Amino acid sequence: MKIAPHYRSSTVHVLDASRAVGVVNSLLTEKQKAAFDAKTRAEYAALTRATRRQTRKKKLLTLAEARANRTPVDWSSYQPPKPEFLGPRVACPSIVDLARYIDWSPFFHTWEMRGRYPAIFEDPKFGTQARELFDDAQELLGEIAEKNLLTARGVYAFWPATSTGDDVDLYVDEKRNEKLATFYFLRQQMQKPAGQANHCLADYIAPASNPKSEIRIRN
Repeated sequence: MKIAPHYRSSTVHVLDASRAVGVVNSLLTEKQKAAFDAKTRAEYAALTRATRRQTRKKKLLTLAEARANRTPVDWSSYQPPKPEFLGPRVACPSIVDLARYIDWSPFFHTWEMRGRYPAIFEDPKFGTQARELFDDAQELLGEIAEKNLLTARGVYAFWPATSTGDDVDLYVDEKRNEKLATFYFLRQQMQKPAGQANHCLADYIAPASNPKSEIRIRN
C-alpha cells in the first residue's frame, strides 16, 4: 500500500518466497501480465481504502506520548549472558545437515498442493503427486550433496550494543568508542489500556547510561 503508488511497474507482495513462482509467471506471460497487474492494483486500492477507514477509527498517541509510555525495564538488576566471542563468524554447514531442517509444506504450496507435510501424503487429492514430488526432491538433494553442487554459507555475529531512545547503536568492540552501525526502530503509537506499554525493539537493549547488552546479528 505504501510502496506500490510510487512505481509505474507492477509491485506485488507475497507472504513468502515459495509463493512467488505463480506471481513471477503471471508477470512474465504476455497474455496474463496486463490483467494480473490491473487486478493487483485494484485489490491494493481497495485494501488501502479499507485500511484508511480502519485507521481513522484508531486512537493514536503522539510520538512523545508513546515514548513516555515505553517498556519498563530495570537494567540495574539485570546482567545478560556474555557471548563467547564478539564479531562475525562464518558457518558452512553441509547440505545433508541443512536438509534436516527443511520446511516441506511451502515446497508443496509452490506446486499448488495445499496441505501440511507429512500429512499431505495422505491427502486424497494430492497425496500421490506429493509423494512423487517429495521423492524427486530427495533424489535431487542426494545428488547435490554427493557431487558438492552447492555450498551453503552463513554469517552470524555478536556486537556490543546500547539503545538511545528508539535507536540501537552497535560498536566494533567492548570499548564502545567506534560505532559500527545504528538501527532505527519504530515505536507503537496505539493508545494502550492502563498498564500496557508502547513497545519498541530498542526498549530491550540496555541504554547508553547502563550498557549491559549485546545484540546478535544473523544473515
